[in-house]
Amino acid sequence: MLTAEKFKRLAEIKTSRGCDLGELKQSPDKVEYLIFFDGMACLGNEFIANTYRPFFNKKILFWDNNGFDQYSSIPLEKDFNIARNNYLYLSGSGFVLAGLDFVLEAFTHLPNLNLFVCGDFDSDRDFVKCFEKELFRTANIFPMGWSQYGSYQYNWLMRRCSSTIFRQVPLACQVL
Repeated sequence: MLTAEKFKRLAEIKTSRGCDLGELKQSPDKVEYLIFFDGMACLGNEFIANTYRPFFNKKILFWDNNGFDQYSSIPLEKDFNIARNNYLYLSGSGFVLAGLDFVLEAFTHLPNLNLFVCGDFDSDRDFVKCFEKELFRTANIFPMGWSQYGSYQYNWLMRRCSSTIFRQVPLACQVL
């Protein structure tokens, strides 16, 4: 079950790092107020929408593009010789749920690759403290903080990175 995977990962982090990250922020099974809604809008595909079905048996609408404009976001100039070894991680909050812990651990063993991490660090301070070494003291990992779509920083990252890493760990565990 989805919830079991999330709590299993939290327990692993607590055991291996001594960090108690508490409950994950984006946990639909803990959202008791869903009973008051007639429908739900979900960013993601049908598979993502179906993860809410055990907790919400009403109409769920979903979008695949998450607000991404595929044409205006393509950088006109990109040096793929530079971008080839640069990866971008995007997330809002709930970094464990989104798999940043796995990504950081992987990149600490990949010194020839660079990781640019964009996310709301202020909303997940316990995670940031737990993974402070990886985020702030690893030569190939660059914490960028929140990056607004269309901003100078966002466009710079789009030109600088070849690929985006976007994981939902509990969902990936279900698919694998």
